[in-house]
Amino acid sequence: MLRDKVISILHSFKLMNSRLSLRGELNAMSQKLIPWSKVESWKCKMCGKCCYNSRVPLNFEDYARIVSKYGEVYVVQDQNLFILRHKKDGSCVFLRIKEGKYVCKIQEDKPLVCKLFPFRVYSYPKFDNEHDSEFRYKDKIYYIYLDLDCNGIKLGNPSEELVSKVIPEIIDIYEGKRILQEYSTCLLRFC
Repeated sequence: MLRDKVISILHSFKLMNSRLSLRGELNAMSQKLIPWSKVESWKCKMCGKCCYNSRVPLNFEDYARIVSKYGEVYVVQDQNLFILRHKKDGSCVFLRIKEGKYVCKIQEDKPLVCKLFPFRVYSYPKFDNEHDSEFRYKDKIYYIYLDLDCNGIKLGNPSEELVSKVIPEIIDIYEGKRILQEYSTCLLRFC
């Protein structure tokens, strides 16, 4: 019975949502974006800032995975899409504190926008000076920005790790070619 309900909801969700450009978009987050070429490095500080008062939209795959694995109580419909529910304090229902660090309870199952944050991946430039955001990867051009609301961004000349490990991992996640994160998330011993 739950399976039939999920299928019914997913069908209407798919019609309503039809990929509302959710890849890399956190609607309630700031739009203070900086091109990747102005960033030396990025590391998750496990501060939890991105998990408070953020409207986290779910794409079709996120919704199906979270509802089937954790239940409907963690998801709420907001206008024409589904988002993660929040606790009374404004934090995400899956946020927990472990050894003084803020981590996600569903690290391997977290929504795409959470996996990508603070990165934004586009197939077109969002601002002038497109060469600053242009990133060539596997014979394709992407336009990569970072959200300056993240405390883990260090400005400067891009490090080798950012260019060769972090951004390629982000692009692979964005493209659906990779699920698990290694370089683009918090220290895994905490998660």
